[in-house]
Amino acid sequence: MASERIHSFAQQEQRPGVVSDIISLTDVHFMIALLAHLFRCIEKQTELSENRTQGLFVLLDLFGDLTSCVSDCPTIQNGIFEANLSLLCIDMLRSDDKPGEGIKGLKVNLVRILGNISYKHFPTQEQIRTAGGIEILLSHSKIDPTNEYIKEWSVLAIRNLCDNNEANQNFIQSLQPQEVVDIPNELTAAGIQCEIEDGKLKYKAPQK
Repeated sequence: MASERIHSFAQQEQRPGVVSDIISLTDVHFMIALLAHLFRCIEKQTELSENRTQGLFVLLDLFGDLTSCVSDCPTIQNGIFEANLSLLCIDMLRSDDKPGEGIKGLKVNLVRILGNISYKHFPTQEQIRTAGGIEILLSHSKIDPTNEYIKEWSVLAIRNLCDNNEANQNFIQSLQPQEVVDIPNELTAAGIQCEIEDGKLKYKAPQK
């Protein structure tokens, strides 16, 4: 069973040793394929069973831990890149980018993985930018009550994406604000309007 195989990986992860001693490239490809299958279920609005939901988060935890040290193992790191894990995570984030919605804790785990796999890996940094991942990560750099610490993980991911990558740095500098979202209730109650003018945020007091 897939769930049994995932749990066996989790137990192996507790053993000391380098990444390649704990998990193989074949295992990584299997895990990515399984994650893609679960994502397709979510896309089709198929309700995940308790076991599948548990398996999803065990899988995400494993990827989170694995990718935090994968830079020490180029074979596994390149295998993750070639299997397009970053594109899968971006698609999962893009499918529901509204804070407070979706499966609790899902998005913060995906952001964590993107931040980890972009650490000192130029091809992944490039892949994430060209897939529109930087904009998505920036849109998640705010508080989300259903994804604790997603803001912090998003900031770390952006930092890793810009590390020794001038194209990503220039891309972020070229971005311009498009609209105002999540206006604080206090401002709305006071009748204060927030607008973007000439690329800058401006506040307008209520007319008397």
